Amino acid sequence: MVLSSGGWPHTWEYDGTNWIQAGLKPPNRSFGATVYDLTRGRTVALATVTGDTWEYDGAAWVPIPNASAPPMRSSHRLAHDEARARTVLFGGQDPINPFRSFADTWEYNGTGWLEVPVNLAPPGRYDHTLTYDAARRVCVLFGGAAFDTLFGDTWHFDGQSWTEILPATSPPHRSQHAMVYDPIRERSVMYGGSLHVYTDGTETWEYDGTDWTEVIPTASPSRRTGHSMLRCRPRPAFLLGGSTDSRTPGIITANRWARVTTAPSSLFSGGQLVHDSSRGRTVWIGAANGTAAADTWELDSSTWQQVTTIGAPLDLFGHVVAFDRQRGRIVVQGTETLELIPSSTATWTRYGPGCAGAPLLDRVAGSRPVLGGPFTLQLTSLPAAPGLAVMLFGNDLVHWGSTTLPVELHLIGLPHCRLWVAPVTDWLRMVPHAGVSANVTVVVPLQPELAGMAIGVQALVLDPQAPSGVSSATNAGILRLGG
Repeated sequence: MVLSSGGWPHTWEYDGTNWIQAGLKPPNRSFGATVYDLTRGRTVALATVTGDTWEYDGAAWVPIPNASAPPMRSSHRLAHDEARARTVLFGGQDPINPFRSFADTWEYNGTGWLEVPVNLAPPGRYDHTLTYDAARRVCVLFGGAAFDTLFGDTWHFDGQSWTEILPATSPPHRSQHAMVYDPIRERSVMYGGSLHVYTDGTETWEYDGTDWTEVIPTASPSRRTGHSMLRCRPRPAFLLGGSTDSRTPGIITANRWARVTTAPSSLFSGGQLVHDSSRGRTVWIGAANGTAAADTWELDSSTWQQVTTIGAPLDLFGHVVAFDRQRGRIVVQGTETLELIPSSTATWTRYGPGCAGAPLLDRVAGSRPVLGGPFTLQLTSLPAAPGLAVMLFGNDLVHWGSTTLPVELHLIGLPHCRLWVAPVTDWLRMVPHAGVSANVTVVVPLQPELAGMAIGVQALVLDPQAPSGVSSATNAGILRLGG
């Protein structure tokens, strides 16, 4: 995870055990928007006011020289287009003239920024949402503000042009709301926001690429604005914080919000929320005032626990965070650059869904991937007839060669299936089974240098009854090797 603090040139990283300062730090910057470039494994930040661009690769922040960089702005939004490997920027507010809002579209390809010429674009705005819809391969924009105007329009950007969508039903106009894309159900989930002065929203809305639907949960978080919202497997969405009621974290599953009763003590405007997908933990990084260090909390399923860390950041407020999935770390940009060294605790986390109706992959209860010991995986809901499964192990959860994970497998005849792990050929393991279920035991090498390493695993199961007529793919999992 990457944490960057507005106004302070420090970067920190956290991976579940401790914070450490990381590499070269940029000069004082307030990063108005930060996004993780999944294709290149870099955190990309566009500074407010100065308008310069920086990248963090896990070792150092590097300034990106570009004479054609976007003009300086604030309250803009970034989204990473995974299919085209481009970071998309739209909108923002002029920090010098707050009456001016930007309506320009820019793309960053890892080398420099290029303004995208479009014949039609959304009106200028700030405090909107911009989310990448992987199923439709478009960036989805909704709402925002422009001085005394609130927007409630929906737009798609496909890399070449903007298209205004005219849904049969739309949410009320708003700004400072939060929206996240749920790749499992292939829809965007939105909550809250500022509807007008002194009125914040309490509705939950879902967008399926064509129309908006208001979800009426049996329970909902309180009204709020400026909150954090993210996707955290296996849950569709997670919400936390905000300036109206910052002590009501919630999880949405299907059509129901559930309040998490135990919450971090530092939930107020200024903290940040991020999901560590390799460990299945949602992490809250509180703000710090220069005297007391930022506190770190983790949520496993329904309980928050404060994490005792070494070297926590001291100067954090208004920071932004990003999770580096390739290296399994949170990185923080504050008054210095810090990284949290990999956790030495052995863990197992289910990661990524399988094909519809596919067998399930999990560990045998109580088994952990401890260095020098056995670790037992279990396949259940296998075909009743004896058959064969192929276990795929790999240490890259981001790329398979030049392709970004997950990979859609319909091109090889497996509809609605995804590959979540880049398999290492030498680590493949054939598993004959007698039907229904099978256990697979691997021995973790006793090598101290492997502590903290994340290994992904997924199984292909031969099954003539599967929709493909050949095989199906299970869910994936992540082994964090340790003691």
